[in-house]
Amino acid sequence: MAIGDTWKIPNDVAQALCNFEGLTSQDLTCKLEEVNDNKARVVLVGTTNGIDLGALVKLNVTGTYSFDLRTQSDRVTGVETEGRTGAGAGEPCDGRSKSLTQLTRTSIEQPANLSDVALISVPDGLDPPAGRGSTDLPQRPQDPV
Repeated sequence: MAIGDTWKIPNDVAQALCNFEGLTSQDLTCKLEEVNDNKARVVLVGTTNGIDLGALVKLNVTGTYSFDLRTQSDRVTGVETEGRTGAGAGEPCDGRSKSLTQLTRTSIEQPANLSDVALISVPDGLDPPAGRGSTDLPQRPQDPV
């Protein structure tokens, strides 16, 4: 991939990025802007149409994210959306465009309760220790037949 290369965002990513209940169409495109100190900076632009709170929403999306070439991990560093909402459960349509979302993220240390060790699943067939299983809960009395 070279500076200036572009690619289309998948529909499921566009829907999640815009926090839509449903996506009707989108043309979001990423462009590799620069690479410095093993970090790639990517710009995201385009439009999306979807459903939010029961209303049709049309958004213009601009944003950036960085990709760490050493760790192969990406992090959204900022996204802005501006658009027009249709009438729906969220709010009535007033015919005006407005800024709907501005997202900025910074990294934090990984909390202990979300560490790799804490998130290991219980293996199949392993019974929970006594005092921790659902059988220790009070049982609901049976209804007469």
